[in-house]
Formats: sequence, structure tokens, C-alpha cells
Amino acid sequence: MFIQHGTKGGRERIINELTENGKAAIEYAKALSGINNLIPNDHSEKQWIQKYYRITRAKGISKKECGASSHGCRHSYTQDRYETITGFKAPCKFESKKEFRKNAITIAGKKWVKLNQDARQIIKSELGHGPDRDDVVSQYLGAT
Repeated sequence: MFIQHGTKGGRERIINELTENGKAAIEYAKALSGINNLIPNDHSEKQWIQKYYRITRAKGISKKECGASSHGCRHSYTQDRYETITGFKAPCKFESKKEFRKNAITIAGKKWVKLNQDARQIIKSELGHGPDRDDVVSQYLGAT
């Protein structure tokens, strides 16, 4: 799915795989805006983000209420997506780089390096980060 309008920072997003709930959420946001934009015309990006945080807090999604945050959900999505693409868990799920590499090689053999690189590029694009933002994806996934 290509999302061009109404994203945080105005950056285009390409999301390769969406759950049915994810698709429904995007369609709902588009219906609210009426213009194929995820942010309604009567809201600025800042207002829409503030509304988002008010709604998520009201639903109990906060560090205080449940120990999770919206950004924590982004980390979780990133790590789950990485495993879906590569077939093995992200480096941050292991005690050491050595342990991660041993697991990746066991599962994917020599192609683990390419799978890792490809997954990071896909995820970086889905999150709306530019090609020079490997550091952000490494914060979500861990370094190899």
C-alpha cells in the first residue's frame, strides 16, 4: 500500500504487508478525511498527532496504564516484521551478536546477510525513514 498524504513528517510510505486490522484502520482514516489523506483537512499534523495521543491514552495505551507506548508498539512492529521477512529473530532478541549470527546462520545459512540487509531496507521504507537512516532501524532491531 502506498500512502502519500497525511503521514508524520509528510514522508511517503510504502507498506508491503498489512494485516486486515491495519488495512481497516487506514481505510477508516481515509474516510474521516474524505480526500485520500490520513489527516482530515480541518486538522494540522500537530493537531492530528495530539488527537492520536489523547485517544490512545484514553484507551489505556500508555506507559503508566499498561507499560506500553505508541513508540513501543512501533518497536514491536519492526521486530515482528523483521522476523516475517527474514525467518529469524532480530538481533535485539539475543544476548550477543555472536548468538544472533549463530541463530541466523542455522535458520538461513549464508543468505542470512542478504536477508538482514533486505529486511532493514524494507522496514526503513515502511517506517518512512530515508536511505541514510540506518541508525534508526538499528535502534529498533539491534546491530548485527
